[in-house]
Amino acid sequence: MTGLIGFASGYQAMEACDALLMLGTDFPYRQFFPKDARIAQIDIRAEAIGRRAPVELGLVGQVGATLRGLLPRLVSKRDRSHLDAALKNYAEARKGLDDLASGRSGGPLHPQLIARVASELASDDAIFTCDVGLPTVWARDISR
Repeated sequence: MTGLIGFASGYQAMEACDALLMLGTDFPYRQFFPKDARIAQIDIRAEAIGRRAPVELGLVGQVGATLRGLLPRLVSKRDRSHLDAALKNYAEARKGLDDLASGRSGGPLHPQLIARVASELASDDAIFTCDVGLPTVWARDISR
């Protein structure tokens, strides 16, 4: 996840990618698009394709059906270097957030701790929702 409330690891993964596949999104944060990647976009709304960033391939259609049609044409690659780097960066970012939610920082309570405890006390079928901004940042910490 990247954007104004995303992880640094998501931004780093996008910035380092060769190709970016946008699925059913009109991602509004132009400053977070990779500078040198080739972009493909699938969206049911034709007007959304290429609106935020130039795309090399734009496909109009439902994401699931379009991907099912494309899968037989894809060639599997064995180079995991980009994926492994992204996973490592994510684990480091995740650890920092988990530390804030642990209650062991010795300082004031972090909102991440409150969100984690609320999640632990809630029933398994509870749904938390919030608007944009810091509440979204806190809530994503409990949704993993």
